Amino acid sequence: MPLLNLSENEQQDFDAIPSGRYWAEIFDAEERETKGGENAKLPKGTPMIWIHFKILGKIGEDSEPGESSSFFNRRVFRTLVVPPEKIGGKKYEHFKKMNGQIVRFLTAAGFTEEEVTRGDFELDCDDLVERQMIITVKKKARAGEDDVYDNEVAGFRNMDSVEAGSGGIL
Repeated sequence: MPLLNLSENEQQDFDAIPSGRYWAEIFDAEERETKGGENAKLPKGTPMIWIHFKILGKIGEDSEPGESSSFFNRRVFRTLVVPPEKIGGKKYEHFKKMNGQIVRFLTAAGFTEEEVTRGDFELDCDDLVERQMIITVKKKARAGEDDVYDNEVAGFRNMDSVEAGSGGIL
């Protein structure tokens, strides 16, 4: 490796952002699979949608999404598992709930509920990139570490669900 000249730099804070609702854009999305393992709840190879969000602003704090927000360009992530209907021959108890989360995400991304629930929806993760939505972010303590926090993307809403000018959620 050549010598590094790091005399000019701009360090960024990677601490978790506060809980709240944020305008966000999907920066990247990929199809992935569960790893499985001895204590895994889902079988190896269960499909997942991995989503990388770019924050555009905080609702209630910023008047609109944009670069003037102190949260602009911060990043949060979410994985949505596409659940199997059955595991080991038994109906998977979280099947409908997990499918509901995916429907909520896709409708927030601009697809119609009819389109995604008709039974033949084919997701192209590249088509998700640059779609905007409102996400609910929670700040939570990292297990086993004092004063270290992570973010969890806990919900999705369509961009139209913000009342114009007020920053309030409809």
